[in-house]
Amino acid sequence: MHSRIGPQNVVCGDIKEPPSHLGVRYHHELNALDKTKLYDIIKQHNIDRIYCLTALLSVTGENNPLLTQKLNMEALLNCLEACR
Repeated sequence: MHSRIGPQNVVCGDIKEPPSHLGVRYHHELNALDKTKLYDIIKQHNIDRIYCLTALLSVTGENNPLLTQKLNMEALLNCLEACR
């Protein structure tokens, strides 16, 4: 029986490649602010659940709070809109 839930069905998006030891099966280079690419990946993989874990490293975020707010809010809104 094939389950839709499990690590074999996780699709990751990040601005850089994940470490190879994590064994990520599906990875896309993705800036969370790129709504078009996000939507394309969602369609390509028929994604019906999104866990938005977008973040900046603390030093970067503390030094640029406006960028942090923009990234956090726009990434969240992009994911919410994609789920409509």
